Amino acid sequence: MKTIFYIDGFNLYYGITARGKVVLSKKNPKIKFPLQIGKYKWLNIEKLCSILAKDDEILKIKYFTADIIGEKEPTDRQKLYLRVLSELPKVEIIKGKFLTSTPLMKLVNPPQEKAYVIKLEEKGTDVNIASHMLIDAFNDCYEKAILISNDSDLAFPTKYIRDVLKKPVVIFNPQRRPSHDLKISSTAIKPIYNNALKASQFVDEIVLSNGEVCKRPDTWK
Repeated sequence: MKTIFYIDGFNLYYGITARGKVVLSKKNPKIKFPLQIGKYKWLNIEKLCSILAKDDEILKIKYFTADIIGEKEPTDRQKLYLRVLSELPKVEIIKGKFLTSTPLMKLVNPPQEKAYVIKLEEKGTDVNIASHMLIDAFNDCYEKAILISNDSDLAFPTKYIRDVLKKPVVIFNPQRRPSHDLKISSTAIKPIYNNALKASQFVDEIVLSNGEVCKRPDTWK
């Protein structure tokens, strides 16, 4: 089937980051969390999509993200990675944005009840994904949509495309547990296994079309 991929970049990134051995919190032994790893982040998403949809004709891969703000090292890593992705012929990068605010919020453990905090919010990604999926469906750009995300906010457009526009929507969930809302609104929901991520890594050193040499970040090895 003629297929377009819609990839929630941050949802995929944090899903990869959260993989690994589950460990106990040192401060509270009752709390469990995954040991964060980065070895699958140097990800060739075109290769990954070809593995996930090996029987389909992939027309385009739409990758949704936003330029992060803050510390230099992670922003430089993202810029590097996006330059590499932009060389892939089927990939289109679509950006939202980050907003900074300083809301007054309650503290978990006072001495004081509330404090002003710096809050970073990603804006636009879920709306962009929903809009592109719907517009492409209305324009009959694909026979099947594949969504890589676990964001339950995408349940309504997914269900509309499946039930009203009569096009299958398959979801590959990068997180540990699939969203119930996405599960009941999609044609199928499937996991992304580590073997697929491992088989989809770029080589450690890539030469771009402009001659720039891009190396896998040390923290992603």
